[in-house]
Amino acid sequence: MDSKLWWILVILILIPEHGESKRRILEQEECNPEDLKGLTSFKAGIQLDTSNRLETWVGGNCCKWVGVSCDSSTGRVAELILTVRSTLSGTIPSSIGFDLPNLRILRLYENNLTGPIPESIGKLSRLDEIDLHQNFFSESIPASIGNLLNLTSIYLYSNRLSGSIPEFLTKKNLLHLDLHENSLTGHIPEMIGSLQKLKQLDLSNNLLSGKLPLSITNLTLIEVLVLDNNLLEGEIPFPSRSSEMPLLSFLTLSDNHLTGSISSNIGNLISLRMATLANNRLEGSIPSTVGNLSALTYFKLDRNSLSGQIPKSIGQIFQILVLNISNNLLEGPLPIEMSSLVSLQQLDLSNNNLTGETPRHGYLSYFPKSSFSGNRGLCGKPLPPCKF
Repeated sequence: MDSKLWWILVILILIPEHGESKRRILEQEECNPEDLKGLTSFKAGIQLDTSNRLETWVGGNCCKWVGVSCDSSTGRVAELILTVRSTLSGTIPSSIGFDLPNLRILRLYENNLTGPIPESIGKLSRLDEIDLHQNFFSESIPASIGNLLNLTSIYLYSNRLSGSIPEFLTKKNLLHLDLHENSLTGHIPEMIGSLQKLKQLDLSNNLLSGKLPLSITNLTLIEVLVLDNNLLEGEIPFPSRSSEMPLLSFLTLSDNHLTGSISSNIGNLISLRMATLANNRLEGSIPSTVGNLSALTYFKLDRNSLSGQIPKSIGQIFQILVLNISNNLLEGPLPIEMSSLVSLQQLDLSNNNLTGETPRHGYLSYFPKSSFSGNRGLCGKPLPPCKF
């Protein structure tokens, strides 16, 4: 028989056998004993299940249990997904990393789970996503997570975690890192800039202190950077060129202790759509380079110590919807160029030292949702008439 024909026959025979083996794995009556032990241990740690989903966890075919998914080729448990607030009360067993070694997704968010996150999670070498947000987990983030080389998403926000952000979190192929609304302390690791694939970083509403790492501008794929409501101090490291952080569209640094001036390098954030630096200790003038932020729709600089005049270039941000520069030390007249901000919906320039007349033409002359109060030298619509 011709050799090519022989191999064609072999392939035709093997393909249905391979498909049949997958079917047998999915329909098997007994799942892997190791996986069965791990899931049984998990169930034992749950004290209350108001959804009654764990009542389906009977028999030996765990691949058919609610919240459990198995790999179609190996039959091993690959996903454990039990979510919805106030459903599960209890703890994650300390042995989970030993009992479910093939787990790729662990998603237990919006429950009432308590206790520490088990150190053995670091044994789940295939884990791609860990999502435990909106529970009551306490103590520190286990150092063993640093062993998980395949991890791309970490969602641990809205818990009671304490301690510092481990350095190991800067060594992974992370795309999403969200630790907000915990009680984390210490500094943001200087090596944070090594997360070259990171798209979203949220460390807000913690007790983080120290300066912002200079390496943060190395996050070339970052889109969302949220660090507000901490104790951060020092100057803001803006990118020195537009090729750094070119995709950043959402930046919040408000309610910290940041000092220094707003660098002219802010104009390099060419994709910025929303930025708030409010309630810090920023000084100096607003740089004219803010006019480069053509995509900006939301901009808050209120409750700082900014001085000087409002730059004329601010009139170039045609898409801006919300602008708040209130409670600063700004002075001088409003630039005529602000009249071109036709998309503006909210404007607050109150409590500054602005003087002169509001524009008599353009959008600001009849803009209803504006606040100029607290500027004794300012007059004209919607303020009292000017007296010349």
